[in-house]
Amino acid sequence: EARSLWTSKGLTDYVYKYRRSCFCLPESRQPLMVTVEGGVVTEVVYADDADEEFTPGDAPNDDIKERVPSVDGLFDKIQGGIDQSAFAITVTYGEVYGNPTSIYIDYDEMIAD
Repeated sequence: EARSLWTSKGLTDYVYKYRRSCFCLPESRQPLMVTVEGGVVTEVVYADDADEEFTPGDAPNDDIKERVPSVDGLFDKIQGGIDQSAFAITVTYGEVYGNPTSIYIDYDEMIAD
């Protein structure tokens, strides 16, 4: 239902904030502003509320940038969790556009994440 709402809006050019939560290095957990044009991620930069050692507007390293999805990519991640029978999936969606605003996927209950 949420993906249908998102698709019905026909948005291919937008900016959104992305933040990954994980047991990983601090640079992988910083809030990022993601620019999408034509459905493709074209720019990823640190957001204004990034930790002080990360300058807002600066691009993270390529490894981080390559892992940042478009909103359609977020839906694909959710579907991937469903398809792989993840142990737990919790998703919150925006009411107006249907875009995921929070995603939690735990693939294995025995792995700390």
